[in-house]
Amino acid sequence: MKPGRKTEPRRGTRRGRAEILAGDFGPRGTPGANLDPAPDAHALRDHALGALIELSGALALSSDIYRAADALLPNLMGQIGTAHAALWLAPESPPQTLVMIRSRGFDPALARALDHAGAAELLRCFASEPRPLDPGELARAGLGDVGRALHQARVELVAPLAVRGELLGIAALGPRTGRRSYAPMDRAVIQASMAIAAVAMQTSRLGSGLIEKNRLLRLANEELRGLDRLQSEFLSNVNHELRTPLAVVIASLDCLTDIVGEDPPGASLVRDAQNQAERLQELVEDLLTFSAADDALELHVIAGDAGALLAEYHRERMPGIAAELRELTLECAPQLPPARYDPTRLRQVLDALVDNAVKFTPRGTHIRLEVGPVRESDRAWVCIRVRDNGPGIPADQLPRLFEAFRQLDSSMTRTVGGMGLGLALARRLIGAMDGQLRAESEIGRGATFSVLLPAA
Repeated sequence: MKPGRKTEPRRGTRRGRAEILAGDFGPRGTPGANLDPAPDAHALRDHALGALIELSGALALSSDIYRAADALLPNLMGQIGTAHAALWLAPESPPQTLVMIRSRGFDPALARALDHAGAAELLRCFASEPRPLDPGELARAGLGDVGRALHQARVELVAPLAVRGELLGIAALGPRTGRRSYAPMDRAVIQASMAIAAVAMQTSRLGSGLIEKNRLLRLANEELRGLDRLQSEFLSNVNHELRTPLAVVIASLDCLTDIVGEDPPGASLVRDAQNQAERLQELVEDLLTFSAADDALELHVIAGDAGALLAEYHRERMPGIAAELRELTLECAPQLPPARYDPTRLRQVLDALVDNAVKFTPRGTHIRLEVGPVRESDRAWVCIRVRDNGPGIPADQLPRLFEAFRQLDSSMTRTVGGMGLGLALARRLIGAMDGQLRAESEIGRGATFSVLLPAA
């Protein structure tokens, strides 16, 4: 090299990190076909890489599948430039069904159209070919009805949400701005985004399942302890009822023994009856001593922050409810006054109301917990509401909701089990706290249960 002569670096010898991660895609999407991409291609790949990094960070902060969906759809829409996107998830049971959990820009009729066209066929198609497909490709794969339904809804691409061979759901994307088509690079980025989201959602499902099982195990343990206490109370009451007539029987037998003496033939029978009565009395006394070890259940009313209790309850129940593809949210009014309640019994009431909403609403339902101050009859209350957007309750059935051992559907073909004690017990507990429990509903507009607790 001559002195003073400047050398320039060889072009094409080193590749940027974004280019390596994104891969080289030529005009037909074949790796390596374009070894020296144009500047606009570099910008597109940098944008795609940044979007994937942003999506990974947002999904890492997602607490459940609904928050993950809220992170995924806007990211996809921003990456490819569309105003239409929707996400369906496949519940763990029953199989071969889809539940729309988020939709942006699409008509809600799209969910019904997809169900009618055949969600099961679409799931089977993606199970064998897990890559983004347009309606035309679906039609060529034998899903003509599905392809036509998606085309009529202005869906231009459908992408699977799959991880480790398990199909969790699908996403539908609408037309891009500027009438641009979905290029191979766009499909590759969408597939990568869906793969990242699938891992996050599967992890969320597994975590939610563990939290819900732990909650159910804790409730089972509490129920066993409650059954032990109820058993003790039952034995105590029965023993008291048995001791009184038994004392009369023993006293009568003692008198009869003095009358008949030792010689009559019936004297041995009286003595045998007397001995067995005394033995029975000993057994009753032993049972009474055993049952007296446990105290009776009592309310422990405090003046506390109902909003804090609701927030903790929401964190505890949300994973299990989200795993069943129902959304649970909490709205807490600011500057909430303290209320008078028994924390354990109030949780029991909330469980009854939320479980009732879960049992009688379909998947995809939104259940809201709300807490705020109200004033009625010149008295201050803290009101807790449990709302759902399910099918609702007929007006003529509302008066029967809180009756013990009553089911709104008492036929032999009813799909929801139970003894009908949850709501009746909830109203009794709230009444013992000097509160009120009410229900409001309309067919097709969901149901609202309101718990009024006296403000402290």
